[in-house]
Amino acid sequence: MFSHTPLHHRRKPFALIGALTATLLLIGCDSGHLPNPVLLPGLAVSNAVRNAGYNARRARVSAHVQTHHTALVADLRARTPSPLTETACDLARVPTARRPALYDQLAKDIALYSNNSDALTVAFMVHGG
Repeated sequence: MFSHTPLHHRRKPFALIGALTATLLLIGCDSGHLPNPVLLPGLAVSNAVRNAGYNARRARVSAHVQTHHTALVADLRARTPSPLTETACDLARVPTARRPALYDQLAKDIALYSNNSDALTVAFMVHGG
């Protein structure tokens, strides 16, 4: 009737079941922002390509905005976008449907952009694709 197995040996199956349960629960957890280590070289290359493309596009937008800053600010103040404003949006890849709302927002915040071409560049880039 009584088991001759010592008590500490009888607890091992419960410990094993607990460990297996914990392992199964952890397998289902999302590791958050940690990528699969096997994919890291490919992710680094694709990220470098995307960054290079973004930096080139931003440089084009920045050059356009700096060159035509006074005219762009005047267009936004008058709420009449000219071909220069459209070109800035084209360079930044701002979707055509979102441009009227962008122009309204830029006109409301014109005090920020009137003396700061970098801020205007950022505004176009943020709304671009």
